[in-house]
Amino acid sequence: MEFILEKEVKDIVPAAVGFNFDQLKQELEISLTKYQNMVVTEDSTKEAKEDRAKLNALKNTIDGKRKEIKKDWNKPYVEFEDKVKVLIGMIDEPIQTIDKQVKAYEQAIKDKKAAEIKLYFDETIGDLKKLVPYDKIHVEKWLNSSERLSAIKKEISAIIETIQNDIKVIKDLEMECEQQMLDKYLVNFSLSEAMAEKKRWEDQIEKMLEYEKQQELKKQQEEAKKIVLEQVKAAAVDAETEAVIPDQVTIIAQGDHTTEAATEPPRQVIDPEPELEVLIFKVAVTPEQKKALRAFFVENKIKVGRV
Repeated sequence: MEFILEKEVKDIVPAAVGFNFDQLKQELEISLTKYQNMVVTEDSTKEAKEDRAKLNALKNTIDGKRKEIKKDWNKPYVEFEDKVKVLIGMIDEPIQTIDKQVKAYEQAIKDKKAAEIKLYFDETIGDLKKLVPYDKIHVEKWLNSSERLSAIKKEISAIIETIQNDIKVIKDLEMECEQQMLDKYLVNFSLSEAMAEKKRWEDQIEKMLEYEKQQELKKQQEEAKKIVLEQVKAAAVDAETEAVIPDQVTIIAQGDHTTEAATEPPRQVIDPEPELEVLIFKVAVTPEQKKALRAFFVENKIKVGRV
């Protein structure tokens, strides 16, 4: 079965389609020169339109001839092409049938090989079966005919051993974020990603501890400030009462009831307000009673002077 031409194309097709190209080209170069710097005016509009019509007619005549020759020229090729397409269509039909059969056979081989690979994986994965599904480690090129099954099994064993070792490394760290690290690792079986998760968790804990530290410090500062304010307030009260109740007031000791006289002679304190009545007296008090007395004077705005 062979494709044979009755005649060679060079014997069928003329070397060229001859016509007076040079003559027409020369005449056009001369006659078209006047249009290079042409300016259309009101007086020359009619003549310009006539010239345009003549040029269009000449162009259409030349182009029409081209189309006519092209049609005649292509006619034998079009007939030839149609016949060739019929032959190609006849050949394509069995090619497609064979191609389907070949692909089905090759797919069956791949399916068988994939089943053998999966079986080896199931036998080797052990306790990691729930954590490591086969689809996560599958490599598409393993199904190529050029990939030997023995080499694939070694590769699978190496992958499983690496995963086991990586998980052991994570568990040996005994981190509180162990589960988070494992979850991150099992996404792409990347130990570096698991360690990055550990670093992220540690950074988060550090930030939380720092926040709690700052909150505790703030609380302590607030409490200290409150204590200082209370001390200042108490000091102010003591200062005010000290001014109105001097230490020199006669006090009878709680234990032996001995009397301590004032070091200065008594003198009358006259309030500038005439409506106030001045009372002079001595009291015997304990330290607690003394504080209570001072508080009473301050609370009731009773003016007290030294005697």
